[in-house]
Amino acid sequence: IRNEYRDGTYKVRSQEALNGASHPFEVLKQQDLGTQGHEAIIKAHAGITANEVVAALIQEVSLQHFEEQIPTMNDIFIKLVTNN
Repeated sequence: IRNEYRDGTYKVRSQEALNGASHPFEVLKQQDLGTQGHEAIIKAHAGITANEVVAALIQEVSLQHFEEQIPTMNDIFIKLVTNN
């Protein structure tokens, strides 16, 4: 069930902040972690794969961490209840 509700959202950590350049994804949130670099939550545009997102990221930043954010069952329940 959780895989059915995946929406192309990823947590990314890198040494540099993501800039406002054209990407195959949207930056939803970004945080400066000081000496640990920067962390961002991004969402891929429709039809864009994780590999395409990573390829775009490594052209811009020193990628340290890339993790897909798969919704919890609680997140899915809330989404279903609030959409109906």
